[in-house]
This record gives sequence, C-alpha cells and structure tokens, in this order.
Amino acid sequence: MNIRVDNFHGIQPRVHPTLLADGMAVTAHNCRLKNGKLVPLRKSSIARDIMIHMENGLTSVADAKSLYAWKHTQTDGTVMTDFLAFPGIVDFAEGNIADDDYDRLFVTGQTGVTFTDENGVDRYDAPAVYFYSRSSNAIFRRTFCKTVLDAPTVSTTGTLSDGKTVYYVQFFVSWVDANGYESGLSAPSKTGGKTAPIALNNGMSVSFGAMQNVPQDARKIYVYATAAGTSENTDGIQFFVERTVAEATEPGGFSAAFVPDRLGEAEPGIESPPVDLSGIQFVAGGFYAGFSRSSPHTVMFSDIGTVTSWPIAYRYDVKDNIVALATTSNSVFALTDGYPWVLSGTAPESMTVAKLAGAAACLSARGVCVLRNSVYFVSHEGLMAIVNDASAGTVCVNVTSKAFTKEQWQAKNPEKCVMEHHDGALYLFFNDVKDRKPGLVIDLSEGADAITTHDEPARCLCRDDRNDRLYFVRGMITGGGE
Repeated sequence: MNIRVDNFHGIQPRVHPTLLADGMAVTAHNCRLKNGKLVPLRKSSIARDIMIHMENGLTSVADAKSLYAWKHTQTDGTVMTDFLAFPGIVDFAEGNIADDDYDRLFVTGQTGVTFTDENGVDRYDAPAVYFYSRSSNAIFRRTFCKTVLDAPTVSTTGTLSDGKTVYYVQFFVSWVDANGYESGLSAPSKTGGKTAPIALNNGMSVSFGAMQNVPQDARKIYVYATAAGTSENTDGIQFFVERTVAEATEPGGFSAAFVPDRLGEAEPGIESPPVDLSGIQFVAGGFYAGFSRSSPHTVMFSDIGTVTSWPIAYRYDVKDNIVALATTSNSVFALTDGYPWVLSGTAPESMTVAKLAGAAACLSARGVCVLRNSVYFVSHEGLMAIVNDASAGTVCVNVTSKAFTKEQWQAKNPEKCVMEHHDGALYLFFNDVKDRKPGLVIDLSEGADAITTHDEPARCLCRDDRNDRLYFVRGMITGGGE
C-alpha cells in the first residue's frame, strides 16, 4: 500500500510509529524540508584551488579542528578568501576598521602563539592578531599581549627657584608597535634609585636614563606625566613627550622640559589582556568580549575600539564555569557548565548581568551557533535555544524535546557536536571515535520541529556568507578512530 504525504513536518523518533501525527515520520535521512516538501539534501562537493594557511604546526587540513574563511577586498576591488586552519579549538573576531592597508583578524584559544612576559617566561597559546596586507597579499601575525617597560629613571640638574610653584611629578612610559598598538604603562619613575616623585619648577629640564628591555616590535616610546599639582600625587596622568626607540635607548638617554600647560591628553588606561584569553567575540558597541581559561567564572571586555586593552574594571563574574560565549546585538551570552548568563549594554563599563531561568549546561564550545538573533547550543537535554519571549522575556528552551528523549539525544554524543547554520537551517555533526553518529538538519524556516538526519561527518566547519557556502573538513573514521 502506498501512502502519500502532502505536507511533511519532520521526524519524531521518540514517538511510537502508530502514534505519529499526520505529516510526521520516525526517520527522514539525507533530505531537507522546503515549504512542507521533502527534497534531497544537496550533495557535498570537494573544494579545490583554495588557499589554506595551516597554523600552529598543522600538517594536514584533515586534522583541523577550527576553520575560518577570511574575506579580503584588494586595492583593485578583487575579493579574495584565505582559509585559516588550526589543530586546536580557537575563536575568531574580525578587527574593527582601521585607516591603513591591513585587514585584521583576532584569534584566541589554542593559537600556538608565544608571548614572553615581563619575567622572561614564555607563555603559549597567547591571543593573536592576524594582519592581511591588501597591497601585497601577505599574512602575518603577532600576539596583542604587551609587556610593560621598566620604570624610567629620571633626574634633573636644575635648582628649584624660590617663589615659583613646585610640582611633584612622576613619569610613566609605554611603547607602540608598527601597527599602532600601545602597551600599558610602566611602574612610576625612579629618582635616586627609589620610586618617588621628582620636584620641578615650570620649564625645568628632566633627564631620562636610557630605556632598557625595549621589545623588538617597538617603534615609539610614549612618556606620560602626572598632571601638575602643588602636592605629592599621582592623579591625572597625561601625555608628556614622544621619542623613537633609537632616541630612547641611546646610552646617554634623552631630556625634555617640563611645562605643565603643555601636557596632552590623558593616558588611555591600557591594560593588556590575559595571556590565556579565549572565546573572543565582537560586540556591536565596538568592543570585544572574552574570558580567561584560568579564570573561567569571569566575562571580560575590551576598551571600545582597542582590542589591546582589557581593563580590570570591565570584568563581570558569573557563578558557573564558562564554556563558550555568543553575541547578539548588544548582548553577550555566557554559556556555562551550569546556567546560561546574559550580559547586556552599550558600553563595557556598564554591562548588566542576569542569569537565565533553568540550568542548561553547554557541552561543546564548537556546538554553539547564532541565527536570527537567537543563540543555539547543545546541552544534556537536547538542542537549546535562547530566545526572546513576548511574555517571559529572554528564556532558554529545548527545541528538540518533541523529537528526542534525553536518552536518544545523549546517545548522539553531544559533547562532540560541531554546529553551524546555512540556508536557513542548523547543521549539526556528531563524530564519535568508534562509529559515525547521524547528524541533524533543523530547518528553522519550516519550524523548530522540522528535523531530518544526515550522514556527513565533520571535524570542523565554517560559513562563507558572501559565497553562500558552508565548508567543512570531512572526518574520516577508520580503525576505530577519527
């Protein structure tokens, strides 16, 4: 007997076949739903003649766990794509617009980039910025962590004049690299081997000893001074003078006249990010969010437009350990091993923190996706969605509860899930070290119940919106392993 289904609504494996509603099925494999009709899943094709940069010691793209399609518009208007592949899990955030020749991509996680801290200790997997030169088509990278310079040594040969205002001044130094990224400030200046203000009259010359331990990337040295006052203080640090690295490191040092009225803008308050920064996300207000692997309870934010500065004042604690971050508009969602949290605001110094009702642990940092202003992630119970409800506000709901029991869902190995959206649907891949688990296609344009399965494996994947393509590295499972 033939049964005709005029309008298919998806699968519900948890329901006995005799109890299925009209238009439902237990199995629908390698197909998509389009306007209620079943159509074949588009056959995947092999991507050829593409440039893949294999980072952090990766020797074969088949071993990649992170993939990114980086778009560039060259000076002649040609659009180029460079794929970056990593052996570990990393996060990407494209850089804010700068008036120069470079596109910027910020990468955190298992980057493979080394950073030498102020104690001379090498730290690995530091946050990195990738530069793409639109004129030369060259890509290079460096960490955006910055060591601070040693405290400057200052002195004066002048004599304080009677009847003139005495200013008690301390000096600080920072360095700037070729791309305009500035370090944080040094410790306050030393006089006679001790950290103390130096007494000056207006116009007196200050001598600075030769700078030591200046990083190789440095191009300029900025000197800041405490704002003029009539008593000892370190309030109001302002720009004083600028010197090249060659001038600042000369054996005899350099000198400059202290004129309080000529002090410039306030120091920018740059605080270098933690060397284990992870989960970087761009927020619509022009700043970035992330968290530290060694401090997984804290969501931290950068200064607006300054990815090298992550002030301690812009850090907010949540109760649970952060697994991944996701952003929609001006909201940052901290997906944790407990409850989901949301941090909202238009400025990093004034974010509000709220815990969403109901525990829903995020099981996979790569099983997180944002589509149509909703955040999707895999949990123990099923695929969760953080959505705005007209009556209840921001809520977390299980979009696969009708299709799978908890036991059926956990059998899919959600800890291994890799997810991305494409063409109005969510694509979920579940790869196991012993056997291949069927993936899912959830056609959100047809409704959250419109679920079918597929048998493609994927180690990692990325979306290219300009070309309307979804790329993935196919995971080959042989001999009981991936």
